[in-house]
Amino acid sequence: MTHRRPEPSLLSLGRELRAGEEAGYFPRLRAANPELLGADSFLVFHPGMLFGSRERWWGNPRPRPTPHEGLDLWCIADAAGREHSLPPTFRVPAPFPGVVVRLLPDFLGLTVCLRHGRREEGACLYSLLGHLRPRPGLGAGTAVAAGEILGTLAAPAKPTRVPPHLHLTLAWISPEAEAECLNWEVLGRHPGVRLADPLPVLGLPYRVSRALRLLAGPGREP
Repeated sequence: MTHRRPEPSLLSLGRELRAGEEAGYFPRLRAANPELLGADSFLVFHPGMLFGSRERWWGNPRPRPTPHEGLDLWCIADAAGREHSLPPTFRVPAPFPGVVVRLLPDFLGLTVCLRHGRREEGACLYSLLGHLRPRPGLGAGTAVAAGEILGTLAAPAKPTRVPPHLHLTLAWISPEAEAECLNWEVLGRHPGVRLADPLPVLGLPYRVSRALRLLAGPGREP
């Protein structure tokens, strides 16, 4: 698995987001889902869920065709270490204030693409929150605040080995290239896109467990 060193600008952003008691993305996830996430809850990742991984964490163990563009959130653990998968009712908040620029179909639901105010070297920070069922009325041009609910996890419409989960991508993209780059077929390959690891930016409490891998079951590969 390829590990990329976090960019200084993104580390700075992460420190800003975590400066206050309620800063960072995990408290926003907790506030949106208080019945699921207690004060001592944390996330559990298989290595295949991490940024840059070529492993799969579901079904057939063959490698991914390209490195993982972001982070998959599927499992939480409580203070006693008991693990639970996220239900389709899990509410997904916006990580930062921004504007919805596109709802992009993916193999489980829709990806909400947000453009944020952070800008450097001619590129804007974007977040892509995948596999959602967006809330009614959410669409291109909708301004959202940090922590505002975007929707819930999408339950697969067809039998599949991939369970409901949240995919989170962070990327620096020139606004002029937005229409071309906000496409899952080209996002991880386009030379004008700088992908970033969400973990150091968002400050999520977590542990990594290879035993977490979802075993193959009935259904199809995406």
